[in-house]
Amino acid sequence: MSDPITAATIATLLLMKFTEGTAGEAGKKLVTSLWDTIAAWFQGNKQVERTLATIETEKTPESAQPLVVYLDEEMNYAPDFAKEIRQLAQQINTLNQTESGQINTNYGRDQFVINQPTGDLKLGG
Repeated sequence: MSDPITAATIATLLLMKFTEGTAGEAGKKLVTSLWDTIAAWFQGNKQVERTLATIETEKTPESAQPLVVYLDEEMNYAPDFAKEIRQLAQQINTLNQTESGQINTNYGRDQFVINQPTGDLKLGG
């Protein structure tokens, strides 16, 4: 069973909007969709709007910490919002896990795998 999607997880995923942490264009679109959904939900809430602007400017985990508090509270009181952003976050996590997996196919030849070796790693003859 996968870990539950928390407000902290979602805030961390939002930072991927400003880094190369997402898997390709699909990942970027999902992160942008998550960002837009959260920004639209909190539109008019000046504290959250300032927090989002700070995240955009600083792009650090520390800048996202206040958002964790706002998201956590809102997710407790708005189940539809919580469900929507959790689904987006899960899609991002799934996509990133799928894209970061390494498949080692050697077709009968020896292989040298440096990053996350798996399987029978027979070296030499």
